[in-house]
Amino acid sequence: MDKASIPSRRDLWLPILRAVVALGGSGIPREIADTIIDGEGFPEELATITYGEHNPVSVLHDRLGFARIDCRLMGVLESPRRGLWLITDLGRELVGLSEPEAGKPQPAKQGSEQGPASEIQR
Repeated sequence: MDKASIPSRRDLWLPILRAVVALGGSGIPREIADTIIDGEGFPEELATITYGEHNPVSVLHDRLGFARIDCRLMGVLESPRRGLWLITDLGRELVGLSEPEAGKPQPAKQGSEQGPASEIQR
């Protein structure tokens, strides 16, 4: 396995939301990562791939961290304090959609503002 076999940040958005829902609506990064690895069928070896001997950081955990931030910026997760992630109503709504539906562009509702939350629908 190599870095190319690790899902992209964008590919981790829905698994993160599903994991937080499975954890009861909130979770810490390690719980979320473990739930994703177990629930999405990712091989555990994926978490052991690093950037190299001079940077022993797990690429998967790094991407999960950035993907959580993406989700917060889109309004589907919130982080009221460091290390705690909560799903928002919009996040719950997206988890209820099938993956193809969640990835489709959605027409803007009349009178609504286009903001970061619309990004996850692209």
